[in-house]
Amino acid sequence: MKPYQGANPREGAFLALLSFYKTGAFLSDTLGRWQAKAKPTPLNFRLAKHLALGALKMRRSLNFFLKDRCSKLKVKERCLLHLALYQAFFSQKIPSYALVNEMVSLAKKYCHHRFASFLNAFLRKLPSMTFDLPDGDDADSLGICYSYPTFFVQSLLYEVGLQKTRHILEAGNAPPHVFFRKRFPEKPCPFPCQDVTSSCALFQGDSIQDLVNSCEYYIQNVTPVSLLDHMRSQSKPKRILDLCSAPGGKLLYLFDAYPKAKLFANDVSEKRLETLRANCEKYAILADISNMPGEEFSSKEPFDLILLDVPCSNSGVLSKRAEARWRLDEDNVKELEEKQKRLLKHALSLLAPGGEIWYLTCSILQCENEKIAEFASDTLGMQRRTSHTIFPKITGEDGGFGVVLTRKFS
Repeated sequence: MKPYQGANPREGAFLALLSFYKTGAFLSDTLGRWQAKAKPTPLNFRLAKHLALGALKMRRSLNFFLKDRCSKLKVKERCLLHLALYQAFFSQKIPSYALVNEMVSLAKKYCHHRFASFLNAFLRKLPSMTFDLPDGDDADSLGICYSYPTFFVQSLLYEVGLQKTRHILEAGNAPPHVFFRKRFPEKPCPFPCQDVTSSCALFQGDSIQDLVNSCEYYIQNVTPVSLLDHMRSQSKPKRILDLCSAPGGKLLYLFDAYPKAKLFANDVSEKRLETLRANCEKYAILADISNMPGEEFSSKEPFDLILLDVPCSNSGVLSKRAEARWRLDEDNVKELEEKQKRLLKHALSLLAPGGEIWYLTCSILQCENEKIAEFASDTLGMQRRTSHTIFPKITGEDGGFGVVLTRKFS
């Protein structure tokens, strides 16, 4: 009998890594296709996801380790080595015999036999090797040690200093946590929970599927809920637009917070709108849904509240979005800044007198946060009512930013 009966979690992780390195595909998309085809057990699927996410996060550190030990590797070979090294040095619970046998078996299936022989010999020598990394405090050394682009580390050092930078980098390498928002806090919770913060709680164990199925809960990290709670006031908007709405978690928050308001939801991605529509159906959200670029959205009537959760670098959620880590460069961030400014400028044209724009990101970079708020003030004639930045924590809370903007003279 073959191990895992065709649903080897290491194979699933390998295929996800390979697809990312070749085409930039999201790990979740490749893993989803593998899950549908191989039908792994829930435990093996979680292991595949853990290994793919972890190996991709630690890519720079792993490449540093391999630099003087392996040269001229093909993409498949590098993926297998990354996966093997991540298990050996960062997943201590995986037995060494399982690591060697499974990885060599994958090498025989996907690579030349010479590489399979090399991998077998290489992995058997791992127990005698040490995973040495730079220990300096400069951006390059920290980038190699914690496995991040130098640009990102440099930005953090400049903005928040060394100590907080280390904490942020460590948080991004921690395993992601699953949080649920309890929609009606006044009702008793029928499920066991721990680490309750605000209206969100971290749930573990068998109760998770019950929570997924329940309409009284929504999978949502503590941070966006905290930001939205911070932004609320005593006003009661009648018309609300969620301009970049999918998958719909913040729309659901608005639906719960302002049950009498007329809701409008827009997103540029038709694929992501499928999830939004499913959430609207599940939670009985009544909203007018549209599919167009946010900069092109039009309406005959203005809105009292516009939620602008803009596309961003995802620098505050790198513990669960490993792909975003390797898109963090100066050009990409600059392009995002320009898009954020265009969206904000257009949102202002849709705002009713006395209305508010709630600008949100899941970024912790000032250029996407405070600098955009300054742009709103200096260029668009707006003022902030309140703003708040949250940095990611090793306990699972994401990083993010929120600011409430109004016209200076409205």
